[in-house]
Amino acid sequence: MRLKTLQSSVARHSDAVCAVGWSSSDEMVSCSDDHTFLKWNLVTMEATKVTNLADTTFPTSMSWFPRSLTRGGNDVLALTSSDGKLHLITRNGKIEKTVDAHRGAALSAKWSHDGTGLITCGEDGAVKMWSRQAMLRSVLAQFASPIYSAVWDGSASRVLYASEDTCYIKALKTQVSPIKWKAHDGVITCLDWSAASDLIITGGEDGKFKVWDSFGRVLFTSASHETPITSLAFSPDGSLFVIGSFNLLRLCDRAGWSHSVERLDCGSVMAVGWSPDGTQLVAGGSHGHVVHAHLIEQRTSYRNLDITQTKTNLIEVRDMTSEVAREKLDTRDRITKFSVAHDHLVVLTSKQIYIFSSKNWNTPIIVDLKEGNVSLLIQTEKLFVVSDGGSLYSYSYEGRYICEIKVPGTGGSFNESNTALSNDTIVVRDRNDYTKVHLFDPNTGKVQGDGMITHTSDIECVRVSQSGALNARVIAFTDSSTSVYVSLVNSFGTTPRTAKIGWNLFRSFST
Repeated sequence: MRLKTLQSSVARHSDAVCAVGWSSSDEMVSCSDDHTFLKWNLVTMEATKVTNLADTTFPTSMSWFPRSLTRGGNDVLALTSSDGKLHLITRNGKIEKTVDAHRGAALSAKWSHDGTGLITCGEDGAVKMWSRQAMLRSVLAQFASPIYSAVWDGSASRVLYASEDTCYIKALKTQVSPIKWKAHDGVITCLDWSAASDLIITGGEDGKFKVWDSFGRVLFTSASHETPITSLAFSPDGSLFVIGSFNLLRLCDRAGWSHSVERLDCGSVMAVGWSPDGTQLVAGGSHGHVVHAHLIEQRTSYRNLDITQTKTNLIEVRDMTSEVAREKLDTRDRITKFSVAHDHLVVLTSKQIYIFSSKNWNTPIIVDLKEGNVSLLIQTEKLFVVSDGGSLYSYSYEGRYICEIKVPGTGGSFNESNTALSNDTIVVRDRNDYTKVHLFDPNTGKVQGDGMITHTSDIECVRVSQSGALNARVIAFTDSSTSVYVSLVNSFGTTPRTAKIGWNLFRSFST
């Protein structure tokens, strides 16, 4: 797996690009110190001016309202600037509201994943929480030194921020002291918290990036780069992250291991942003360049088959038992996800679903997608489920749409850790309250068995048994203390319904 980058030969901005983002998976935008707001054509890397910002507005960060709550392209973004202001701007460049957020520069703004709140931080050392309409709710923290970055967790119940070399996690719903730890030998310049994997990444002036769990325990420390880490971001599904430094983009998996390094000619990478489908990213450089990159050479295997995405719309299937057996499967649109199991290869593009049978690669079943940006694809023997971040949709391998599964809440997205599937049961962790798990029938969308399971601590990973009948279906899950539990879908009055069976030091189940 690696990044393929595309950069215009001439910088369209005349000054540093400190704010970039995606209004949809097919349109990226950028704001620069030259006061211009541009949108970009992904094929030609040609830019179109949306609007001019005020001469006193020097952008420092951009955060788009969560796409899963808008059912289309994002409509509103939060933009911070060096004059201490917070702006709410539409995708057409109209400023809906401007407030004085900080003394000195406002350095970062982030929407919560449920869209109910916004946090900002600035040179005045303050971390502030705002309503959706940019009304100040509270000052979460105050320090003597600048706060360069602040982010939410997936449930919007905790906030992560850093002052100098120390990270802090503040709980919003309980009156407890923040968790804090020294993270770097120098100022922490950027950080991110994945709503999908619940992992934290930080970057600092010491030239290192580190991966942490949500308790502040270090999981990975990189070697020191020659220059400070200036930007970083998790992919939407939490499986990858990207690091930006001087003339450098580094792609890593969630464990911290590097997959590719791209040498650029754009100066320091001041901002990075993933597309909603997690297959592309945009980066802004200090020399005025905007860089577009997309993932290629993603690979998976199934029995004797090796499957590789070689281009944005091409997958190559090789039979490892034969030197000549090779199939090239092309799609009309850009591939966003693919999965193979139970003799079927399911390929998702930005607009369609392709269902290939391993017995006949030449005649796929093609189905139009209800939503273009899919964040999850999981398969079982008789059906598969996709998610657009808001709901779950089940399909048969004949291409028949079965039902929509509506999960309560508006928090983090669905991923392979918090969602599990069998032929008759789908298990989903609650989007806001991580101590709860919901059970549904993927064939009807209705509640399955005894319904919701409530645990005493946060659940981190769920799985469901694949064999046997429904009355013998068992769920396994791990919690925040690494304990492993099993629970019955149908208890038939048996108590207790849930039992502890051991520990899992890896905090998740292998697949």
